[in-house]
Amino acid sequence: MPIFEYRCRSCRQQFEILVGRGRDENLPRCPACGQGDAIRVFGGVAVGISRTQLNPGTFIRQRGQPPAYAPPRKGQRAAGG
Repeated sequence: MPIFEYRCRSCRQQFEILVGRGRDENLPRCPACGQGDAIRVFGGVAVGISRTQLNPGTFIRQRGQPPAYAPPRKGQRAAGG
């Protein structure tokens, strides 16, 4: 279920609402002032990138030693790239 972010036009309070399936698109009431004139705003987005996409080298770990970086061999590219 998506979480939508809203801002009240009256008091400028920002709040989130968990929207279920089949819920009508009526504007929610502000939890701070009770007005029903909120507008939907866009929140932040999380993006994940694996280390191999950023740097095609590898980390080699030997027992009892910290990981050691091995740079890519000539001509080696990142996975998926």
